[in-house]
Amino acid sequence: MAFGVQLGQFTCLAVYIFVGDRLVRGKYRIRDEYQNRNHYLTSYDELKESVTKKYDSPVDDKTYWLNDMYQNDFSGRGMAVACGHLRKFAKWETQESTVTVAVHGENFDVTVAMEYSGKAFAGLEDAITESALLENLWT
Repeated sequence: MAFGVQLGQFTCLAVYIFVGDRLVRGKYRIRDEYQNRNHYLTSYDELKESVTKKYDSPVDDKTYWLNDMYQNDFSGRGMAVACGHLRKFAKWETQESTVTVAVHGENFDVTVAMEYSGKAFAGLEDAITESALLENLWT
């Protein structure tokens, strides 16, 4: 199930993933597009800050440089994301959920997104997907 929503200041695509009749994950992908690609990093930082206000500091907060071409060029970091050279990721754990915020890109398409995953259903989605894959292999 997918539909448009407003998440604070961001226009998002909300995607809810169900297994059977159980909601196992919810994703929010920011749909706003920016001329200046550095704004994607600003949006990531703002989203991360909002989640931090709600859940405290993330348990994991990573920056991955797959290519360091723009690493020392702050004005080019948005381009680094768009090219797939830079990815950022933060994760929070609650009693019932895992919450992630990420920014990444490839072929000049940048994604800024947040995801809620229910811990109780962590293996259910994988098991159903694997079962469907195995079933399709034999038909």
